[in-house]
Amino acid sequence: MIVTSIESESNVKLVLSAIETIFNEHNISAVDEFFSENFVQHSPYVPPGGKQELKEWWQRTVEAMPDIHGTVEHVVAARDSVAVFRTLKGTIKKDMPDLGITASNQELEFQVAHLFQVADGKIVGHWEIMDSGPATKLSIQSM
Repeated sequence: MIVTSIESESNVKLVLSAIETIFNEHNISAVDEFFSENFVQHSPYVPPGGKQELKEWWQRTVEAMPDIHGTVEHVVAARDSVAVFRTLKGTIKKDMPDLGITASNQELEFQVAHLFQVADGKIVGHWEIMDSGPATKLSIQSM
């Protein structure tokens, strides 16, 4: 389901294109195309910073879960804000120390809610929250 206001339609297209290109197709260099120079990451799961920290974090994630892919479930947008709810799935092939998971080809499926802020045709801010329950179960099993 996609719910938007007229003034936010171009922002929704930008965010959904970024999600598909960077996070589903794993084209990490495309961060420069979609994210502004003054982008700020507010996610508790990604090191604080901007585009470079986002690229490095996503590269580590893709190396650990080479088949990671997300399905957009809902999009809600107004003015400069786009909220996206996704289900992500992948197989853990490499240890994920940030989550306390030792890899053994476990499948991981979890939900994420994102809030993107857009200005002048670029993403300038990102917040997210993840359903950490599935990752927590895998980290406990890794002990």
